[in-house]
Amino acid sequence: MTPMPASPGSRIRARLSRPVAAPSLALFRILFGALLLWDCWRFIRDDRVWRYWIAPEFHFSYPGFAWVGPLSKDWIELGWLGLGIAALFVMLGLFYRIAIVALTVIFGYLARRGP
Repeated sequence: MTPMPASPGSRIRARLSRPVAAPSLALFRILFGALLLWDCWRFIRDDRVWRYWIAPEFHFSYPGFAWVGPLSKDWIELGWLGLGIAALFVMLGLFYRIAIVALTVIFGYLARRGP
């Protein structure tokens, strides 16, 4: 009797469950944190925070999240600073779990309110 071929779902699940080498994950973490840190620095340096998040009168929102209003100028700038610090911590691997949660929450808010 011939064995039944594996379903596409089980093949995908098996491929995603394979072990991954730690150095490749570390390289990804470092590059991801560096890219976000560079992006934060660029937005602050070129005054894009003012142009895209503070100056506009109208901000788009996602369905179901209209109750989340825009923050004031000081809080937006603090959010960008916090995003940069979280990206730096992710890049360096310091307090990684806290840093990645902070990065996700802050980035999610800023991406929702962005251009």
